[in-house]
Amino acid sequence: MKCVAIIVLYNPDLNRLYENVNAIYKQVDEVLMLDNGSDDTKAIDDFISNNEFKNVRVEHFYENKGIAYALRIGTEWASDIGAEWVLSLDQDSVSDSELVKNYIKYIDIENLGALTCVVDDRNADKTTYDTNETNEPIDVDICLTSGFFMSVKAYNNTDGYTDRMFIDKVDFDICLSLKDAGYRIVRIPYIGLLHELGRITIGRLLGKDVMVTNHPAWRQYYMARNGVILYKRHPKRYTLKQCLVTEFKELFFSVCLEKNKISKFWMRIKGFCAGLVYKLDAEG
Repeated sequence: MKCVAIIVLYNPDLNRLYENVNAIYKQVDEVLMLDNGSDDTKAIDDFISNNEFKNVRVEHFYENKGIAYALRIGTEWASDIGAEWVLSLDQDSVSDSELVKNYIKYIDIENLGALTCVVDDRNADKTTYDTNETNEPIDVDICLTSGFFMSVKAYNNTDGYTDRMFIDKVDFDICLSLKDAGYRIVRIPYIGLLHELGRITIGRLLGKDVMVTNHPAWRQYYMARNGVILYKRHPKRYTLKQCLVTEFKELFFSVCLEKNKISKFWMRIKGFCAGLVYKLDAEG
């Protein structure tokens, strides 16, 4: 079985990137790093040539085309070279040394589109994404694209990644596309990834602890815009009510608990309005 890894880059911390690549390159047949217009491309090229990563290469876009575009190009490359499974990783994620080995144990699950694992967040005090207390694999609707082990065959039966989403909720979109095509997404009971989601802090609101990611204002635009796009693309799985409740909560938490409240507020409003006028028939 041939499996490959895709790592999307944008001005990476090379020390962290070394941890990432060193953890995964022996677990897969090939690693493709897709550079989304980093400022110092020579440093990235030198990073590869100066390390003994025999199966790792990089492709530079020389402009930031967004994570959705990079993931689409990478997954199409995986399909072209005959890979059956593709593992996508963020540049600052670090895989466990036996992540792929543990994924392979579950690839015979019926109607399987993708696998994910329990994620340990660097910024949190616990495995943020672990809600499974049964120690058994469970079906999930959405998960991160970092650590996402996807069937190339299943991917080819969807519309694929949507370039115009650029960044944020791209992971949710591909998950719902797989579900729309009749595939399952299964999380295995295994802590397989060390990840970093924004700059997580825990705030106190209405007597409860609330986790906020502290993304910058420009990211708030895409988070809000793409939330509406997600509803438009998958209205049966992500309803209008879910969309509105989610957007209100994210706006409320951001304004109440994060810094730069005014700029983030207006960027979220601007993004929400952009989502409202987004035309699905313009996608291509």
